Amino acid sequence: GNRMFQSYENILSNGKAALLFLIPGNDRCARVNGRVRIVQKEELMSLLPEEPEVQYHDDNTILIQGLVLEVDEAYRHCPRAIRFGKLWGE
Repeated sequence: GNRMFQSYENILSNGKAALLFLIPGNDRCARVNGRVRIVQKEELMSLLPEEPEVQYHDDNTILIQGLVLEVDEAYRHCPRAIRFGKLWGE
């Protein structure tokens, strides 16, 4: 948002990343582990079939950089913690 990219320092020092995909009200989830890297707009555009849609933009919004996650592993995550933690208030 501020074009300073300060949060990218962690990516540069340790390129490992994990994503956990959750659907509200559902105890199933998926986990993706991999290596993340910073790419400039030109490289990002060459990797995508069409230009990405920018959410919550204004007249000054421009795409400068992006993140690419190279997946090492992807799997369903055990729903036990979600069930016992009553994450969705059930």
